[in-house]
Amino acid sequence: MNTSLIANAVPGNWFSFHGERVTLYSGKVEIGQGIEICLKQIASDELTIPVEHIELVTGDTMRTPNEMWTSASISIEVGGAAVRAVAAELRRRFHDAAMARLGTSAVTLENGLFRVDGDNRVLGFSDLCQETDLETPLDPFAAAMEPSNIRAVGNSFRREDLASKFTGGGFIHDIEIPGMLHARVVLPPRPDARLVHFDEQMISSVPGIVRVVRDGNFIGIAAEREDQAIAAQEMGERVAVWTGDSLPPYSNTIDLLAGYDAASDLVVDGSTAANGHFLRFSRPFIAHASVGLACALADQRDGILTIWSHSQGVFPLRDAIARTLDLPKENVRVIHSHGAGCYGHNGADDVALEAAVLARTIGLPVRLLWTRAQEIQASPAGPAMQVELSASLGEGGRIVGWEHRIKGFTHLNRPGWGEGVNLADAWGLSQPQAPSAIADPGQVPFGGAGCRNAPPIYDVPARVEYALIRDRSFRTSALRALGAHLNVFAIESMMDDLAEQANMDPVQFRMAHLSDPRARAVIMSVAEMADWPPGETDGTSGKGLGFARYKNSSAYCAVVLEVNLEIGVRVTRAWAAVDAGLVINPDGVINQVEGGIVQAISWTLKERLRWDEQGFVAPSWDDYDVIRFDEVPSLEVRLIESSANRSLGVGECAAGPTAAAVGNALKQALGVRLVDMPLTYESIAAALA
Repeated sequence: MNTSLIANAVPGNWFSFHGERVTLYSGKVEIGQGIEICLKQIASDELTIPVEHIELVTGDTMRTPNEMWTSASISIEVGGAAVRAVAAELRRRFHDAAMARLGTSAVTLENGLFRVDGDNRVLGFSDLCQETDLETPLDPFAAAMEPSNIRAVGNSFRREDLASKFTGGGFIHDIEIPGMLHARVVLPPRPDARLVHFDEQMISSVPGIVRVVRDGNFIGIAAEREDQAIAAQEMGERVAVWTGDSLPPYSNTIDLLAGYDAASDLVVDGSTAANGHFLRFSRPFIAHASVGLACALADQRDGILTIWSHSQGVFPLRDAIARTLDLPKENVRVIHSHGAGCYGHNGADDVALEAAVLARTIGLPVRLLWTRAQEIQASPAGPAMQVELSASLGEGGRIVGWEHRIKGFTHLNRPGWGEGVNLADAWGLSQPQAPSAIADPGQVPFGGAGCRNAPPIYDVPARVEYALIRDRSFRTSALRALGAHLNVFAIESMMDDLAEQANMDPVQFRMAHLSDPRARAVIMSVAEMADWPPGETDGTSGKGLGFARYKNSSAYCAVVLEVNLEIGVRVTRAWAAVDAGLVINPDGVINQVEGGIVQAISWTLKERLRWDEQGFVAPSWDDYDVIRFDEVPSLEVRLIESSANRSLGVGECAAGPTAAAVGNALKQALGVRLVDMPLTYESIAAALA
């Protein structure tokens, strides 16, 4: 089922033709994953038009199809497949029009031109637009999904967005609107805090301040210059007084979660009792911590409120802003602009609403930027969660029981998810909006959220339960890979421990429980790359393996990491084998896997978002540790030839396997199992004790 096609079945909404050039319109947006060049490559092959003749418009609520969010690693799997299907249908319709015009069925199409041998008449797509039906919807359930022509696909075309980014002009932060004001906001320490005192007159007296806007708990400041807005915002944070319920005292994840009641839902029911080996795993809250700060611009003129945002879902964001400001949807336009990729739900949507409120109230265009502290503390966090895993071995080292129990805060609170408005500022306005009820989408068709990748891909009888905490004390939402980060860490840790109990090599043990030939191939491939099995360890280094198929339906990824403990806990080398089906742009896939490995190493070894009774606490990089450039390991990624299979999403496939490989490498080095992220020297000392 292709949701993009079902929602946008009119071909003329995807393509327009003018001269030798074609414009492709897509609702999927560029967040650093290289999607733009891939969509052009797909369209190029189906229309036989050179890639350089295709212009691309993405994420514009007044121009592009509504494909909801760019998330879940489905930009190619669903969005790319939709582009292919529409382009193939248009090629057929234009071919019929060319045959009618030329009076023969012997029409060929090459380089975007229809012709007949021996006839000097040549027709391009734009020549046939008047007589080609672009408006009759195609059948999304019968559309051609397989590539009919492969020339551009499979080649590493250069990303066209990088040149401007490298030279200082490719991000939302670089946009300037004539006459725009520079804005900042004073945010509550946590979303449910209430503003009880604020001296607007004092802030208004700061030189250069044009307007201070207060609406309920919302405080926005617009100034002539950015430094003036910063000065006023810093003063505002000192004078604002907030009240509200306090958060629980800071603690480890297990103790924190124990204080919240949550009923368990059955995800998979297929196991007998598993009363053998038991492990309990946890990860803390994790920040997006994008280097580029959350930013938005807004301008209201001629009855249209236009917002530039690096949101991953411009249509759901438009709807949420229109509802919050009591405007018709058609009077709100959201245009995606490139920002720091976060692969999840960060502050981009919040700052877009803030800019919209200010521009609409003041009547002038504004550019609004968060501070570093706001970026880390106010963005929705990746949720804290725990996994309890039990497994039993039978004769011959065969797994006969498997029970996987998850507990944690929500992974889904994006605008557009549910019936409410999931924008923190909207909850505290004088005319407030209610957030959506907290819920998990389930395994089908979304692959779950907190329970993502919890059902094991191995041939084992499994029971999976998920206790979703519906309390909103902490604001959490989607972070790359969602629950797969911890679930795969837990599963693959258990597989290594069971292999040890069965006196089998970890690769051998996995092969004994894995019938999927593509899964077996990536594990064997990475083992070959990393010269598996690892040798004896002296306690200062080790190798570990991790494997998963993301969501059990997207790309297969196996990772082997080498860790060294002589100067901190450091990953020195990484190997990965990936089966992503038909690869559109090999270099892009490798970039995604490499980036996913680096990010997952950072999460697993370093990152932890602390809090006090007021909210999350991380005012600067000094308070939130992330991997540094000099800690990035050498990386080798191998793509398994699989072009006969459909394209699979790769953006999040490496997170779980990487975390698992780190844990298993440390177990091989130390002889003890580490279960609580981040895996620091302190956690090593606790495990050894």
